[in-house]
Amino acid sequence: MNLNVRKANEADIESILRIYNQGIADRIATLETEEKD
Repeated sequence: MNLNVRKANEADIESILRIYNQGIADRIATLETEEKD
């Protein structure tokens, strides 16, 4: 498997928020209780 790592940019914000908020909804990845926007 190839893995590319790069710095996030503004075009990535929606994807980052979707993934982060999924962790909040699942209550697995974070102790946060409110989704971010």
